[in-house]
Amino acid sequence: MFSGIWIPLVTPFHHGQVDTAALRQLVRHYEGAGVSGFVALGTTGEAALLSQIERYTVLEAIADACGERTPFLIGVGATDTRDVCAQIRHYERWNSAGYLVPPPYYVCPSQAGLHWHYAHVAASTARPVVLYNVPKRTGVSIAPDTALALAEQPNIIAIKECVAEHFGALQDGPLDVLSGDDSALLDCLAHGGTGGILAGAHLRPELFVALVAHHRAGRIDEARRLADALAPLAALLFAEPNPAPVKAVLSAEGRIGADTRAPILPVSESLHRRLVAAMHALENVKADCPPQLAAM
Repeated sequence: MFSGIWIPLVTPFHHGQVDTAALRQLVRHYEGAGVSGFVALGTTGEAALLSQIERYTVLEAIADACGERTPFLIGVGATDTRDVCAQIRHYERWNSAGYLVPPPYYVCPSQAGLHWHYAHVAASTARPVVLYNVPKRTGVSIAPDTALALAEQPNIIAIKECVAEHFGALQDGPLDVLSGDDSALLDCLAHGGTGGILAGAHLRPELFVALVAHHRAGRIDEARRLADALAPLAALLFAEPNPAPVKAVLSAEGRIGADTRAPILPVSESLHRRLVAAMHALENVKADCPPQLAAM
């Protein structure tokens, strides 16, 4: 169910308020590039810095723009498992494809504690739950054995994996494995992964979509060519706090404003110049992927 390229949508701001018009336009733009789905209220969406009312505003805009055409996941994170479950109950009003859930941050539970957490999260909804292993933000890593054990829960069906070393251990398991690391997408696919949830796919999304399609079709050299072309940009996108670099490029393209919410600050002038140069370097890179193949 969870495959291809999913974009963890940024939250555009205008004068400090959520820019719902820009958000809807982004959804329509990326649908035209062939992405498989979106994530609302993810890390890249600055969800931790939004009020609950703003989160509802974001969800309403994305749900309205997606309609019945494109699925979207809702990111749900908190320190307390009970808060996560309560949030999910509030979000059930939207017709989402499920929930992207990281471990409880800051408290650093044991693997047994993580199993307890996700078992309760899964029991709070009938919709799919996607594990989100992002230890640099949560302080704890979901061990592959824990992830595989959690797959016994009928609605835990996928993982966004940011630790590339885990791809091999998850290979041939029951979970759909989506790379959460832009630079590790090809490695993920090589280990049987199904795609990626990637901040960098905001920029030249058709190249990411084509990379996955080429790999599925066995055109490994073409997939590697695209991965190599995208690598310099992928490295820059996390040189300063996410999503400031992504927003800087989208702003330069005239799609949204570059505003971030403090304490996330706009990118430095130095990084901005390097990002623009990296995008220029991609101008002549072609997907070389037939439309019917990209849509697989």
